[in-house]
Amino acid sequence: MKKTVLISLLLFVAAISFAQPLTEVKVRVIDSETKTGIENADVLIQEIMMVSKTMQFGLASFPSIPVRQVTIEVQKEGYLPKKEEINITTDKFNNTFSIELIKEKANQVTIYGIVKAGSKRVSNVTVTLTIGDYKKQIKTSASGDYSFQVPKEKINTKVNLLFTHSFYGPQEVKFDILQNQLVKEVENVVLSEDVQEADLKLSECYDQAYKYYSGILCFDNQTGKDIYIYESGIKSKDSYIRFTSLYLAANKTNCTPGLLVNYDSKDAETYDAEFYFRTVPKDGIEKPLYAKATFRVEKCKKKIIVLNNQSIHFFKDTFYSE
Repeated sequence: MKKTVLISLLLFVAAISFAQPLTEVKVRVIDSETKTGIENADVLIQEIMMVSKTMQFGLASFPSIPVRQVTIEVQKEGYLPKKEEINITTDKFNNTFSIELIKEKANQVTIYGIVKAGSKRVSNVTVTLTIGDYKKQIKTSASGDYSFQVPKEKINTKVNLLFTHSFYGPQEVKFDILQNQLVKEVENVVLSEDVQEADLKLSECYDQAYKYYSGILCFDNQTGKDIYIYESGIKSKDSYIRFTSLYLAANKTNCTPGLLVNYDSKDAETYDAEFYFRTVPKDGIEKPLYAKATFRVEKCKKKIIVLNNQSIHFFKDTFYSE
């Protein structure tokens, strides 16, 4: 009976594998300082437990990988390990990914990790490290990771990390470094998913030349599709004021420039802006989908709008503004 169940399970997994299109994936591992390839690094695709070693120029190749999102883990002696999430597409020419590794340094302790909100990595998070009177501050990269290299003599008390972001609640982590420990990975830093508004400085939202105020909207694209805002604007009684277009990559956040608030009245504090969306197919074969949505812009406020399958609905037909 057990043997039959095992065979059935293997056949089920095989059926899933065959159902998914396969493509070639290449990963280039490079030194973060010299920008040269690193040979003999181990590259693991976690979801399918497939490993390859980098060869000349730091290149590792995987000939048949399912088209999906996967996590790549890279390890090399003398370097900090690195994890990155990548989206594999049917276009093999876009399936070459570069991953930078940071060297471990003698007499220094390296503290590193990844910051997320839910399951999504968050860029531009301010990370403040405090050890006694020693303080250092950096921001997370586009892939949500960060690293500090601290002189070993500074590690004489508990380490404190504070994570802050304009749209998410703060997070604080405290830990100790062992005496002979040279590397410390900080795990499970997840910011609150509660969306927060941020106040803009007067210099950021007031145009002295034209005497108007503005607000900013940032779009967190969680639809899984690349999106292009091809038109946006507001209607007054006599005119339609158009704003700039905006490209929104999947699983990324991008912000508009300042959107005019006081266009009709000096006392206006808010208004509703119309946005017209179009998906950007990666393979060039699929036809784009279209959506239309209205969001409120507030004077001297910067806020995030989460785009997902609940907040906007895509259709085959084109939306045109009047």
